Amino acid sequence: MKVGVTDPGGSRKVYRVKPLDDITVREWVAIASPVIGEDVEDNYERLLILLCRHTTIPRKALDKMPARDVQLLVSKMADTLEEVKVALEKAEVEVPPKSFTFGKVTYLVPQDIEKDLSFGQYESLDKVLLPKCETEADGYAGILAVCCQPKGEEFDGAKVPERVAMFMNLPVRTAFQVCAFFFDRSDLLKTSINRMRLRIRTSYRLRVEQALKSTPSSTVA
Repeated sequence: MKVGVTDPGGSRKVYRVKPLDDITVREWVAIASPVIGEDVEDNYERLLILLCRHTTIPRKALDKMPARDVQLLVSKMADTLEEVKVALEKAEVEVPPKSFTFGKVTYLVPQDIEKDLSFGQYESLDKVLLPKCETEADGYAGILAVCCQPKGEEFDGAKVPERVAMFMNLPVRTAFQVCAFFFDRSDLLKTSINRMRLRIRTSYRLRVEQALKSTPSSTVA
């Protein structure tokens, strides 16, 4: 769904709520990343936050839009999130694809991680990429860049940064299908991924606590 919005500065822009099939890994990272101040309990307010983040509509511009248009956008955002929920649930129980094609290159997906993942690949994930992730969504491009090699090519750590950047433009539905296998069904990667998840939760909690300490109400005796 597309809608024209007049930004606070007076310029007219067209924004779009995308269906899941049109969302890239980069766009999903932007939606999924936690931001201080978004620990809201109201579901409608949470949808508004995600809508602004996904479409990049400034909240001030959203507040000035006709209520009917905003309600339509929120409804479309809810539809997209439902698509995400269904896709994630499906990916968790399905056998991952043996390969996928992106940018005219076919990448092979290991079917037996414990057997097929080399020590160099494991170290790249465990020591370099996963420790940098701020959300699980950040890990998608890294997992793909390390674990999924072009047909006929061996792993080369020097190519990982370039491929991480490239896979940020991959349709996120494909990332869901492939990465669910690595995140949830690999005993080899389980410790690394659980460590990443714990660090993400701890880091976010500390940022929230710091933000609360810095609010005016926290300084009142």
